Amino acid sequence: MNRGIWDAIRTSGPAISFAATSGDVDAYLDVSEQFLAAIS
Repeated sequence: MNRGIWDAIRTSGPAISFAATSGDVDAYLDVSEQFLAAIS
């Protein structure tokens, strides 16, 4: 678990299930935006 997002295989990158709520997608995108801001 990484910031509340489950990574299936560490080398494959983040994964999100197809059975996800809009809140799940929003959380995934928020974490992705935070990561991109941190490395930019």
